Amino acid sequence: FSDLLFECLKDASKKMKSGLMFVKLVNPCSGEGAIYLFNMCLQQLFEIKVFKEKHHSWFINQSVQSGGLLHFATPMDPLFLLLYYLIKADKEGKFQPLDQVVVDDMFPNCVLLLKLPELEKLLRHVTEER
Repeated sequence: FSDLLFECLKDASKKMKSGLMFVKLVNPCSGEGAIYLFNMCLQQLFEIKVFKEKHHSWFINQSVQSGGLLHFATPMDPLFLLLYYLIKADKEGKFQPLDQVVVDDMFPNCVLLLKLPELEKLLRHVTEER
């Protein structure tokens, strides 16, 4: 995603009252930024994927839309994004509170991951508690 597109999505999410928020978070595979969608009402995380082809059109209702750009929002388990921070913290070799582990200067919205429901249940699968 380009930074311009992200800024447009961010502005759109500010104007929406539906509880949807587009945020840029670290992609755990690449370590680079990617765009995700938080639905704060349903308390769910979605990954935004882009299907881009030069010579495609889409049938939408009764019209044909040119351009091959299509965005998909697919539900995502927040644990995959948290693993990136947990692995990073594990290298220090000490127990830390979760709110001190999930901190990122480049992607400050990572703290939204901690607000998702049932996170503690998910974390028990991959962490040790004391």
